[in-house]
Amino acid sequence: MESNSGVRNGDFGSYGSEIYSKRKDQADGPIHTWQSRICPGQPAQPALAKWFDSTCFTIPPSYTYGNSGPGILRTDYFGNVSACLCKEFRVTETSRVQFRAEAFNLPNCAYFSGPSTSNDTSTVGRITSTSNSPRQIQFALKHNF
Repeated sequence: MESNSGVRNGDFGSYGSEIYSKRKDQADGPIHTWQSRICPGQPAQPALAKWFDSTCFTIPPSYTYGNSGPGILRTDYFGNVSACLCKEFRVTETSRVQFRAEAFNLPNCAYFSGPSTSNDTSTVGRITSTSNSPRQIQFALKHNF
């Protein structure tokens, strides 16, 4: 009889994003541009409804770029723990049956996506979705002959 199991961890880290808006001052249509930052924009206690202070960012004058570059906002931590347990049974000399149980997002933690950063929408600064799926468990039975 043969058995094995494993746990793997991965996808750790966070990333930044930028605040942008659509300007209509160009002849070829709206473009995305960085906002001008007039204060830090990080609240003392970020919440899902207000991840950053949107009043700290303004649309820059026509034909100019704002001063808020990429990576100024931090997003939620993202981690993933999955597990797999396998057990193989020998039925005959050449035939085996393998039972397998796999669990994805084992602790069933919700990791939130980044906030909406388009300053010309009503959801600016709000987090409205998660970046991972809920816990999934699957079982398999395989017959090798």
